[in-house]
Amino acid sequence: MGGYTHPVAALHQFAREPNVVDLRRIAAWELDPLLLAETVEWEGRLDWDYSRSADLVRKFTSTGSLAGAALVEAGTVVGYGYTVVEDNKGLIGDLYVQPQLRGTRAEAKLFVALTQELLNSPQVRRLESQLLLVERATALAAERDCGFRLYERTLMTAGVDRLRNLTAAPGLPHGKLGRTLERSGGDCHHSGLPRPRGFGGE
Repeated sequence: MGGYTHPVAALHQFAREPNVVDLRRIAAWELDPLLLAETVEWEGRLDWDYSRSADLVRKFTSTGSLAGAALVEAGTVVGYGYTVVEDNKGLIGDLYVQPQLRGTRAEAKLFVALTQELLNSPQVRRLESQLLLVERATALAAERDCGFRLYERTLMTAGVDRLRNLTAAPGLPHGKLGRTLERSGGDCHHSGLPRPRGFGGE
């Protein structure tokens, strides 16, 4: 009989699943192809220049001072994420995997690994993360496995001409717009990106 039976195929797939390793074991040059791909994707999907953030990840990875985790498959880094602890707050600053791993068990494992790393910090009382390229299924899996509550937000886009006509929501100070949600291009993303003090010149 040719081919795999279903149980054998499942075991074969499990054996090929990327390993989760400490980000501090990853050299900056190993991460570079992934950072380049992420920068291109941010520009194409989100119209956002991610190059400065990518340079900071390279800088801190090269010194081994950036906490987090990476997905490694056959010696190649196929995903990564970093964490920052600020007072009693834990931040997942970024999580990015190759497109073919989106919404998979591997991406969920990486998300859970980053979450558990922060939960293991005794001073952390609150977790925050705003991840624009993480699949909703992955976030829901982490919510289920780690026992936290997920608050979803979407990224809004508008042309300059439309922005000129926006007015403040009722009851808000002049010039401040209310937070509203809409879908852009059919994709649901979190809006914004954590920028902890000391990481990014702020």
